[in-house]
Amino acid sequence: MGAGNSKKGKPKPRGRAGGTPASWKKGQSGNPKGRPRQGTSALEIARRIGDEKLKLGQGRGEVTMIDALIRKLYQLAIDRDDMAAARLVLSYRDGHPVTPISGVEDAPLRFVLEKIGDHGVAAADSGNGR
Repeated sequence: MGAGNSKKGKPKPRGRAGGTPASWKKGQSGNPKGRPRQGTSALEIARRIGDEKLKLGQGRGEVTMIDALIRKLYQLAIDRDDMAAARLVLSYRDGHPVTPISGVEDAPLRFVLEKIGDHGVAAADSGNGR
């Protein structure tokens, strides 16, 4: 018997053909609830930990973990002259630089992707609009 054959010599039904007529309707997903969750994502864990309270010493109150982390980044940027920490603090404080796109309002945007040649130079545009 070949691969995919049942013991009686008939091919195994697969996909929609394998279900009963009432179990699969045309246009209906075979898994309507989607893939089951496998656990908590790293993002959810990071948010939960960031919201936890951290007690400051000597009765100075408490702050959230995210507040403490940002304060630590500021300290690293200043005390150690850490440029990576400084850039990170500034990028979150001021946001990353944004390059505005200008053009005709409500007109579609056209992007041109150029193929890079063997010597690192963009290939010439054929000019045919494709």
